Amino acid sequence: MLLFEQINEDQLREQWLHTPMTQSLKEFKKQYGPKKAPQKISKEKQQEALNYAYQFIKPTKPLEGEVK
Repeated sequence: MLLFEQINEDQLREQWLHTPMTQSLKEFKKQYGPKKAPQKISKEKQQEALNYAYQFIKPTKPLEGEVK
């Protein structure tokens, strides 16, 4: 499990504990938790997004994690 997923899980649990709910934790997480898994973005879509952003911002040197 990734760190941010664990943090979200902990925050949901804390919210459930401090809210007068009649739902179980499982039902609460299903209703208020993340709705879907993060989507993977293809290299082409990443480059497309960078090209769009470069219309407005021109970096002076290539970014470290830039798509190649």
